[in-house]
Amino acid sequence: MRSFTILLAAYDRLPLLQPSLASALAQEWPDYEVLVIDDGSAPPTRDWLDQTAAEQARLRVVHQENAGVAAARAAGVEQAQGEYVVILDSDDRLEPAALQRIDQAFDAEPETDLLYGNIRHVFPDGRSKVRRYKQFASNARMIWGTFFYPRVPFKHSGSAFRRATALELGNYDTSLKIKIDVDFFLRFLAAGKRLNHLDGAPLIAFHVHKESMSRHRGRGIPVWFALVNRYAPRNPLGRLLAKGVRAAAEIMKAVYERLRG
Repeated sequence: MRSFTILLAAYDRLPLLQPSLASALAQEWPDYEVLVIDDGSAPPTRDWLDQTAAEQARLRVVHQENAGVAAARAAGVEQAQGEYVVILDSDDRLEPAALQRIDQAFDAEPETDLLYGNIRHVFPDGRSKVRRYKQFASNARMIWGTFFYPRVPFKHSGSAFRRATALELGNYDTSLKIKIDVDFFLRFLAAGKRLNHLDGAPLIAFHVHKESMSRHRGRGIPVWFALVNRYAPRNPLGRLLAKGVRAAAEIMKAVYERLRG
C-alpha cells in the first residue's frame, strides 16, 4: 500500500485555505498525511492551522519565516513522510477519491515518476468546465509543448510524484520566485524521468478568483527565457521560436487579464 503526503504551501488567504485543507482531510485512504508548510502567515491563519492540527491526527503544520512558495514546497518535500507527494495549491480542492485514483494510476504504470491529471475550473457564478490535458509521446515533445503551447500543458496542483526522485533531482528551485511549477516538471522531463497523464475525471477543482490570475506576466518573460536556455533541446532555431511564442503568449494573457479586470 502506498503512503502519501498531501502537501500544501500556505500563506494567509484563510477563506480559500479552509475548504482546500478540508478536501485533503476528507480523502479516504488508509496511509496518508496532510502536511502544511505555513510560509509566515499572519496570526488568524497561523492560529487556525494550529487549532485544526490539534483536532486532526492526519494534519501536520510546520511554520517558517516567509521565504516564498518554492522554499515552502522544498521544505515540505524534505519533511514529507509519505513515499509519494501530492501537491495541492492552497486555493484548490482535491476531488473525492483522488488518492485512490492516483494509487491505481501508479499501479497501472509502476515506472511513473510524476503523474498529472485533469482539472475542473469552477467559476464565481457556479459554472464549471473540465480542462483536459494530454499524454505526450516523449519527454522531448512535452518539453517543446511546455514552451510552445499558449497554456502550460499540465497543472501542478493535483500532481503526484515519488519523493525520492524529487530529492534526487534537487527538489524545488528555491532561487525562483515564479514559474516554480514549470521548472519542476521540466526538471523531471530533462532528466529522462517518466511522466504520465491520468485521464478521466478531474483530480482537483480549481476555483477561479481574482488572486488566481497572474499579475506578473511581464516579469515572467525573462524567467521563461531562462527556462528555455536551461531545458530546451539544443536547437538554436527552436529555442528562438520558443522564446518568441512564450513572450507573445504572456503579453496576450496580460492584456486579457487587464481587460477582464
